[in-house]
Amino acid sequence: MKNVKWIIIPCFLIFLSSCTAPIVKYQTANPAYTWMQEPPAGSPAKAEVGQAVTIEALAAVFDGFVSRGRYEIHIHDDVALFPKTISPEDEYIIWGSLPNGDVVVRNMAFARVVRSDRESGKLELALIARKNGEVYGYAPFTPDAIKVEKFDRTIKLEPQKISVPVDYRQETVYQGKKKGKDVIKLSSLDYIDDMAAPVSEQEMIYDLAVSRTISCKGAVLEIIEAADNALTFVVKRYLIMP
Repeated sequence: MKNVKWIIIPCFLIFLSSCTAPIVKYQTANPAYTWMQEPPAGSPAKAEVGQAVTIEALAAVFDGFVSRGRYEIHIHDDVALFPKTISPEDEYIIWGSLPNGDVVVRNMAFARVVRSDRESGKLELALIARKNGEVYGYAPFTPDAIKVEKFDRTIKLEPQKISVPVDYRQETVYQGKKKGKDVIKLSSLDYIDDMAAPVSEQEMIYDLAVSRTISCKGAVLEIIEAADNALTFVVKRYLIMP
């Protein structure tokens, strides 16, 4: 009887170890970088006084997913992870790949960590998925390894490309006309890191009687109509071509 007990104990320990979630290292995904530009070049657009005429922002383009439906995330033991829901409006990026080829998926709201790992985000939820969008697990996000837990239901995601702005943006803003003259004023604002306050601002003046095609920070605009309260224009070319 004593020998039977000694056999049961190691078997029980093996069973417990098999129940714990595996900790796996993953390779971080490398996004491609591009420029986000608004409005599209070649189409008439309108900006009122104080509104942006053109916006250019550096963006990281990831392979990613959107949800096919709305899902409530039920995590055992009420682990303090977020988000708790996934909706069709949510966008997720492939943040890394596992040794078996599956992927680590993060909500795009946290994608700026690609630029600087200032926060470890231990409570952040990462999804573990097949490349076809079938989610089968979750993990707290960590810089180099994840502990995979099983989901109690399958979440379906639709693969797509996702653009995430990096902390740089340039805006050209319409500031109106000089009274009684066909002269317009534009402001160029550069933002880095803090999107609430520009790091630099430059005022530019253009005489449309000389030319209705103007160059602003490398972008070329054709002015269709300049009113006191609004500007109608076409972007002919951006500084960085898409």
